Formats: sequence, C-alpha cells, structure tokens
Amino acid sequence: MHQQHNSIQEKDKLTSDLCRSSLLRIIPKECFQPSALIYYSDFTLSLVLYHLLFYACYKLMKEGYIYQAVVLAFITSFIFYRVMLFIHESVHQSQNLPNFVKYYNLVNGFPNKVPLYCYKPHLTHHDPKVYGQANDPEYQSISSGSIWFHYLLVPVIFQFPVAVFTCLRFNLVPFLLPFIGSKGREFIWRYASTLAMNPFFDRGLPTEQDKKEWYVQDFGCACATTCQFIAIYFGFIEDGLSFMRTTLIIVYFLLVVNMYRAMAAHRYFAEPHQPPLSRKQMILDSVNYASDSWICFFWFPVGTLYHGLHHVFPTIPYHHLARVHSILVEHLRRNDPSHPYLCTVIESYWENVRAQINLKL
Repeated sequence: MHQQHNSIQEKDKLTSDLCRSSLLRIIPKECFQPSALIYYSDFTLSLVLYHLLFYACYKLMKEGYIYQAVVLAFITSFIFYRVMLFIHESVHQSQNLPNFVKYYNLVNGFPNKVPLYCYKPHLTHHDPKVYGQANDPEYQSISSGSIWFHYLLVPVIFQFPVAVFTCLRFNLVPFLLPFIGSKGREFIWRYASTLAMNPFFDRGLPTEQDKKEWYVQDFGCACATTCQFIAIYFGFIEDGLSFMRTTLIIVYFLLVVNMYRAMAAHRYFAEPHQPPLSRKQMILDSVNYASDSWICFFWFPVGTLYHGLHHVFPTIPYHHLARVHSILVEHLRRNDPSHPYLCTVIESYWENVRAQINLKL
C-alpha cells in the first residue's frame, strides 16, 4: 500500500539518527549476559506446568468431556506458547548458552516435535536487506487483502490445516526421509522445515552442516514419536486417539495465539515490491508495548513485549529487556525526544491493531 510506504518515509524524516553505538554506551554491560539460572528454571517450570495441563486436557478428552477439554486446551496453549518461545531465545543465545540449546532440544524440541534447526532462518528477519521482503520468513505485509482476511481467516481458519501439517511434518516425515530421494528431501528442506509465517518462504539448499543438524534432529523427533507409539501400544497411554486429538487442538490454539501476537509485533510498513527498509526504518516498523498488565505476561511472554528493542539489540536476553527499555526511554526522553526508538512505544495492543485497520480503510 503506497500510503504505508509514505508513512515510514515521513517517520524517518521526522526523527533523529538511530545511532546504536550511542545507545550501547548507556546500557550496562551485564544486560547482555544471559542468566543460565533464569533460563533453565523458567523454561523447566513452564514445561512441567504445560505437561500437567496437557495431562488434564487429555484426561478430560478421554472421559468424553470434550467442551471442557477444549477450554482447558486454550488455556494450556498459552503456557505451551511460553515454552515454545524459548526456541527463539535458543537461536539468539546459542553462543552464550550452548548447553541450554542442547537441553531445549532434548526436553522439548524432540518430544514436542519443534527442533531448533527449523527456527534458525529467524536470524535473517533481523537483516535489513531481508526484513519485510519476499524472503523474510516472519513478515507478512497487510497491504493486500481485506481486514477479514488478515484478522479472521488467516489467524483462525487457516491455522487449522497448518496445525495438521505441522504435526504430520515432524511426526511422520522424519521416518520417510531415507525413502523419498534427494529431490524429495530437497523439497522438504526448502519448503517444509521452517517455522515461518510466510507460506512462500524458501530457505534454499542445505549446506553439509545444515544436513547434519537436520538429520540428527529429525532423528530425535522420530525417536520421540516411536516412544509415544510404544507407550500407546503397551497401554501406558490408554487412549491414543484422545492423546493425538489433544495435541492437535493445543497446537492449533498455539498457532492462533502466535498469529495474533505477531500481527502486532510490527506496524507492517514494509512491502516486498518496495525497496528494503533501512535499519532505522526497520526499528520504526517494530513495536514496544508500555503496558505491564497481567494479560501481557501470557500474550507476550519471554520478552516479546519489547519486540522493537529486540530488533535494536537482538542478543539482549529476554529477562533484561524490561530494564534496558526503561533505561533507554528515560534517557532519550530527556536527551533526544525525537529519537526513533521512542516512536516504537505503544500503550496497548489494540492501539496498534486500530492503526493497522485504519490504514486499510
């Protein structure tokens, strides 16, 4: 939409330089160091809570309390969402916390079929040359299509087949990889091995290192699936159909929650047919939320409340984002009130949604 492109250009002209180096000087160095204790404890406790809630959903489903199971599955999806967002932290903190990356795969990536390699293309989302372009895995321009398409059909209707595909991809396909030939494996890698919001994303041909990670981690998923089917066969899981149904419903709700959260992580000024945004414009296109309500704890977990700050400094651990955001806002309001970072601050989720809808009306 031409109006959107003009908006980002106008914001660029009305604000001062981004100058990340000057911002870096006012941020305490310890804010770039992740706490292993926080990462392990938060992730583990969230995962344990998820499994307890999953078991309760499964029991309700097995006993025939379908409606109650679906309601509890919706609640459970928010906890599972918190668990799953640690894949994002694992990608960004792989150098600082390499053992946590292994831990993530062993206790969540393989058992819940979301291995780490499928999220590595996320790093390209932080490259201004890729951001908002056709090969950005996580950016979908809202300039085309109706309001109903972007706010109802995509998040609610289209996510069910995505949930089905996701479950099949990481439960079934790992067993088929040795038998589908090099062309089949190439297709799976390029188009069906990435957690992406862009349905047309192509991650390209795999390197030898990519293949090693891919085969090892899909093998881990296959082992986990085998253990689950053995448990069903021998009666440790009494009703396999209820178990799979519960899994599918929770995955679906998680995808819906993620879509609605991600739709308000940016202002979506970028468009594939326009030149790429500059780094400053990329920041102006991203959002930080000033609200600290309890709803944000569930809807924007693991630092996603500060998505704009994450795009300025992607390696800041999630547990330091609130502190760094406060430091930057206080400093810039006093010393540089026209700084682009201040333009990223929005009071509420609905404020951003209304702004997006107004652009389309």
